[in-house]
Amino acid sequence: MKRKNISEAGRQKAEDSVVHDYLGKKTKLHQENNDTPKKKKKLPKKDMLKPPTNEELNQLRETENLFHSNLFRLQIEEMFSEIKIKDRYVSLFKEWLHKAVAFFDGIESPEPKQISCGKWMKKLKVKLPFMQSLSDVKGVFQFVKPTNVKVIGSYEAGCCVGPNVKIDLLLHMPQKCFQRSDSLNHKYSYKRALYLTYVASKLQDSMLVEDMRFQYSYDNPLRPLLNVKPVGKLGKHVTVVIHAAPPSTCFKHYLFSPSRSNVRNNCDITEESSKETECDHSTPYYNSSILIDLTVHDNEKVLNEALLNNQNLKDGIKLLKIWLHQRELDEGYGAFSAYIMAMYIVYLAKERRISNVMSSYQVVRTTWNCLAASDWTTNGISLAQAMKVNNSLPIENFHQHFDVVFLDATGYNNLCASVSKSTFMRLNQECHLAVKCLDNPNLNSFQALFMTKIPFYRQFDQMISFHNSSQLEKIVQKHSSKGELLDYGVHWSPLALKLILAKVSGAIGRRTTIIAEKLSPPKLWDVSEEPPPSFQGLALGIRLNPESAFDVIEKGPLANTSEAQEFQRFWGTKAELRRFQDGSVREAVLWGNSDAKMVQRRMVCKVAVSHILKSLNLEEGSSWQYFADQMESLIRRANSLVVANEEECLAVVRATDNLSSKLRQLKGLPLDVTSVVGLSSSNRYTDPFAPMPSNGLPGSYFGKDQKKMTKNYKLINGESGEVSQWLPHVEVIIQLGVSSKWPSTLDAIRRVKAAFHIKIADSLREQFKLVVQAYTEFIDVYQDGYVFRIYLSCPREISLMKEYRDTDGMIKYKSTEEAVALEKKTIHLPKLSSALHGLQQSFGAYGSACCLAKRWVASHLLLSDQHLPEICVELLVASLFLSPEPLIAPNQPQAAFLRFLNLLATCDWSSHLLILNFNEEMSRQDVLGVENSFGSMERTSLPPLVIATPYNHTGDHWTREAPSVQVLIRLAQLAQQSLQVIEAKLYTRSLVGFKQIFRPPLAPYDLVLHLHPQMVPRLKEAVDPVFAKKKDEGNRPLVSTVFLEGALPPVAFDPVQLFLKELEESYSDFALFFYDCYGGNFIGVLWKPTAFEEKDVKVSHFNGRKLSLQKSKLILNLDAIIEDFYILGKGLVLNISMKCTNKS
Repeated sequence: MKRKNISEAGRQKAEDSVVHDYLGKKTKLHQENNDTPKKKKKLPKKDMLKPPTNEELNQLRETENLFHSNLFRLQIEEMFSEIKIKDRYVSLFKEWLHKAVAFFDGIESPEPKQISCGKWMKKLKVKLPFMQSLSDVKGVFQFVKPTNVKVIGSYEAGCCVGPNVKIDLLLHMPQKCFQRSDSLNHKYSYKRALYLTYVASKLQDSMLVEDMRFQYSYDNPLRPLLNVKPVGKLGKHVTVVIHAAPPSTCFKHYLFSPSRSNVRNNCDITEESSKETECDHSTPYYNSSILIDLTVHDNEKVLNEALLNNQNLKDGIKLLKIWLHQRELDEGYGAFSAYIMAMYIVYLAKERRISNVMSSYQVVRTTWNCLAASDWTTNGISLAQAMKVNNSLPIENFHQHFDVVFLDATGYNNLCASVSKSTFMRLNQECHLAVKCLDNPNLNSFQALFMTKIPFYRQFDQMISFHNSSQLEKIVQKHSSKGELLDYGVHWSPLALKLILAKVSGAIGRRTTIIAEKLSPPKLWDVSEEPPPSFQGLALGIRLNPESAFDVIEKGPLANTSEAQEFQRFWGTKAELRRFQDGSVREAVLWGNSDAKMVQRRMVCKVAVSHILKSLNLEEGSSWQYFADQMESLIRRANSLVVANEEECLAVVRATDNLSSKLRQLKGLPLDVTSVVGLSSSNRYTDPFAPMPSNGLPGSYFGKDQKKMTKNYKLINGESGEVSQWLPHVEVIIQLGVSSKWPSTLDAIRRVKAAFHIKIADSLREQFKLVVQAYTEFIDVYQDGYVFRIYLSCPREISLMKEYRDTDGMIKYKSTEEAVALEKKTIHLPKLSSALHGLQQSFGAYGSACCLAKRWVASHLLLSDQHLPEICVELLVASLFLSPEPLIAPNQPQAAFLRFLNLLATCDWSSHLLILNFNEEMSRQDVLGVENSFGSMERTSLPPLVIATPYNHTGDHWTREAPSVQVLIRLAQLAQQSLQVIEAKLYTRSLVGFKQIFRPPLAPYDLVLHLHPQMVPRLKEAVDPVFAKKKDEGNRPLVSTVFLEGALPPVAFDPVQLFLKELEESYSDFALFFYDCYGGNFIGVLWKPTAFEEKDVKVSHFNGRKLSLQKSKLILNLDAIIEDFYILGKGLVLNISMKCTNKS
């Protein structure tokens, strides 16, 4: 028997992670991370050694045969216990239903009313939930109490998901309510709405309901429903949705076959003139909306019979309902509803694809496999044929009118009548991903599939939102056929979707793997209000195909063919003839030059969509918005001509390769240079503001006496009050050949390294004419406009730093902070940098996504070695590409950034670790070992954030010092708020204002040290750069001119960082300091709670404190510390603002 080697602690953590709500509540980071866990009571030894009982053996055998794993089974059982409806509410609903049946049975039937007369409706005090206008409607309406009141749907079938549930209640409308002609011209739908309106008016005066609202059934305005909240405690968790349907024999089913027409131009049709006439159009959409009610009785009977006494099928349906809901596949018009899924389970059971002996897991897996392998857009299925129903219609008849075909038990109603082809293809892809998740042994598939809520916008790389309803309606009226307008009536949004989807798919279909749609559902409305418009917004989600999405040319068909003419008509003036390398002459559309930057290539889809939507008179801004790169402007310097930081990083990488080649070619060195690795984030493409090449250095102007050539550079210009231009360095580490002649003492090794620095510097000057400055710890080299800082790696130095002698004279080894830091820099960081560089080559969006993530973290003053190191952000973003399940890896940086925010907002780091398996270097046994080690160790012995890599299985190399629990909590709060802002703006008329999530709130800080903008060298990188005016002498900092003498200008000179370092060294016992390293113009100060504790009068306690009024204790001297801040920051600090506090 195969069993997962998962520890008891790991299993317990997995069980605890089960979300206690069907909707998927967000888990919060444990604030009490350092609390000691409660000890479990140990079983007596004799109980631990007991042999397993027969029941336990049977359960293990059953788990092995029927479930994915024992853990998976435990998670399913735990979730079912959470979503089960409590017995108390079941009893309360039975009582309420008994009263409701009696109430409906007691409603008196009024006299028949003329439909055209609206006076009697005003007395009902309920607005008719029907928007379709019917001119000159003739006929009468008579309300007759329902012949039967029956519970239908998932509650009746036993596959309802709680704890908050909706129970469907069907009112059987008597035949007497309808006439023969009511099947035509929306009269049936109108009378059905009247029936529900009358029911609502009567329920208003009853003691059964607390609140009533109307809603559309899956956003179909022809099918309103009455949403009722029962009185009392039942209404807290139960909502009753009241349906109304006529007898199945009310109208003959064949009258509503998809090829028939039941909506005519002349709506003045009476019962006497309702003879069938020939029409040149069909109304499949209208016919389907009526067939839903006519077939509900038969379909409910088949569903309940199939699920009777079969709990495993019911459990499988529950799991699939949750899976659909978490991906928003069951919401809105055209959704693949839970009802369709349940009927598909019945179909599979009838086809003997699933059986009663299957477990819920096997039912779900089989369903996903079948859906992934099927294509209902070309080969539809029929439940009626599976049941051997003889009089059902041929499936081919439905394929002529519907995109997706799944016939119900009668063979007349297409359950997927409103489902589009793109929705089904999206479902097909999600099924493929689900099975892939199940087959991934390194993934907690249950968490990914059933516990993770995935909003629509987070599933795609790019998104288009349409919001101008009046303009879309005009387009529908202009471009839709007369038959389509009659068929859909007031519900024109599916026609708009059809037109737009056809255009967008034609423009970028080759560049995408899926284009999905989402029609925003209208909200429920009070029964006393007019119904809202059915159109509330349309969004298209685009999932890019990385193999073809970034091509700047759209290759069309061969010239002088019918396909070429169609291509020309579609693209208009953009189409042109071009000759390709294979000699063929084809129609083509060019979207950019062959040397276009990657940031421009990513937006080719937007350019193509913008061009093609103009043919429908839809302009960007007024009609639609494209959500793809709005935030990427924040990783570009102000007033910079550089399009994207990717190009800057690429230039740095090429310069690094050039320097590496020269270092390897150096002659006359005692040891050869064997490897050169770039350590800077620019070499990993993850620097938001990569160094820019400078052309002002004296490189080629050095004469023969280069070593003596120096120059004075201004660090600070006292006349203008400005700091020197920001010139960062690129860090590089070199490894020399192996030698046994390295000294055996630490001091000697450092002297030899300094000698190597001098020798390498001299060789670079002499052999390649480079500007070089040698130091004892590193070498600065000017190459291709960049300053490189070269470090020399010596592994023996690390071992000597750890070496010490005990009292007995024995040599022992002990890790020190200095040794650990050097080991990180010289051994671990080169390996990790190479792995991350390779990740960028595999996933082009990784680097820019990291830049956005760093920019966001830094904008909230948390990107620093003390709070959240840069490398931690890079590893967190890398996890989104290496383990993207249940999604696929993003191809757009902004999409990856949104997933990064969600990771911070929802992940419980106290029970979760990240495993980054670069290049599959870790075997399955290695991964299990890391998981077991994490589960078995005391949580307090590990850092709050654990990130394991092939080079560090313990996961604490990069997170041991930071971040702290408090920083992770703060990040989670900020990420949650940022996501709320983004979600609020996504479906609005304007996508501007995303800078809001990059602006930090200042209220949490006790002090804010405002800085002179002129003294901030990286001001151009700020979110909102504020440049000082040239003639503004009043705010000019009073500083003196400072010179630096050397061959190279001041490298990485940032007075703000120097000031910040001095503050942390002097006042870290009293406060925490926060700063945006990318051009921030203020420093946030947060007092530590321990700073306000009173201390005994001792010499060691006098620093930063003063005597209390009673002179018996020492208290914090706030005024003196603030004055110190002014003194230390003279010429740098503009002013200090202080939050009102009672701590003093």
